This record gives sequence, C-alpha cells and structure tokens, in this order.
Amino acid sequence: RRLGAYREATWSPTGRFVAATAGHDLVAVDPKGTVRWTITRPQAVADPRWAPSGFRVAYRANRELRVVAGDGTGDRRLVRRVQPVAPAWQPTRARHVLAWVDRPGAVRVADVDKGKTLRRFDVARGANSSGDAAPATVRGRAAGRIRSLSWSVGGGRLLAVSPRTLRVFTLAGGSARTVRARTGHAFLAAAFSPRGEARVAAIEYDRRADRSAL
Repeated sequence: RRLGAYREATWSPTGRFVAATAGHDLVAVDPKGTVRWTITRPQAVADPRWAPSGFRVAYRANRELRVVAGDGTGDRRLVRRVQPVAPAWQPTRARHVLAWVDRPGAVRVADVDKGKTLRRFDVARGANSSGDAAPATVRGRAAGRIRSLSWSVGGGRLLAVSPRTLRVFTLAGGSARTVRARTGHAFLAAAFSPRGEARVAAIEYDRRADRSAL
C-alpha cells in the first residue's frame, strides 16, 4: 500500500511504525499511512535509522547527525559535521550504540545516551562519494571513501564498504581487517551473514566485463 510521498524509510523494530523522510521533514507513520509525529528541520533530512530498542531514531540533517526519541520528542544534534553516509545502530537493545563516518572520514562508534566515544577507526580521508556515478568511474582518493556501514548480527564487528576495500572492525579489540577488490573491480555492496560474525557476502562490479557478481 502507498504510505505517502517519501524518499527514504526505516522500520521500527516491531514493525508498528515507519520513519520516513520528505524534504525537510522526518515523519513517523503507521503501516496504514497515518502520521504519528513530524520533525521539521531547516536542512534537508536523510538516512533515517530506527534503533533496535525502538526508543531512538538517528538521521542526518544535511551534514549534522541527529537523534530523536521513538515518540518524536527530544530531537537533538549528536555531531555537527559528518560524511553523507547512513549511520548504523549496533544490533542490541541493551544500549544505544551508533556508528557513523565523521568529517575527516574516520569511523566513530559511540554510546549516544552517555555521549561517550567507544572507538574511532582511522580510514581513508576526504569527503564521501555519495553520487550515482558508476563504481568504475571512481578514481584516486574517492576509491577509499566509505559508502556504507553495517553491523554483524551479534554486534561485535562493523563492516565499512568503499569501492576498493571492505574493512571489518572488531569493536572489542579495536582491530581491523581489510579485503581489497581485485584489479578492475569495485565493491557495490556487502553484508555480514545472518548466521555468524565470520562471513561477509559482497557484490563486485567488473569494469572490463561491465557486469556485477556476488
């Protein structure tokens, strides 16, 4: 069914609501399309992500990273400047741990309720490439810029995807492992297996053959 003229959306963990974006608005609607609450910002909003607990929603307002309660109250700025990459909540209901890409291009992990940074992983610097250009057109430093973040099912590892590399960060030990794309290839997307923390599936684009493969 049609819920409305929205650009992006994220389910609440129980499936009772959807947080969606429309221009400068972050809107929570039920599955029938009834609006429950709306937040309007001076900046365009994007990349809403509902926390597994149901009590927080993270989103970007232009270059700001903001967090609001699941009932639409307490909207606040978490970080002044971030890269245009969707934030990612650690898949745990016990606390609200969020990962994002900061302005210099490093990955940060923080407990948003306590305002405490848990980890900072230094990666390639520079602004993130968020356009719709084909992966094969990415050159130079843009090849190392992070496009997406996702957690392993247990929340112990964090995956950062860039066109040339997959980086797997271990939260407990602070270590990182890097997998590089083959010559002439670029990563389009990747995700952890839902059955464990050790396997990652990736889609690669082959520039010479002009095709993608898993």
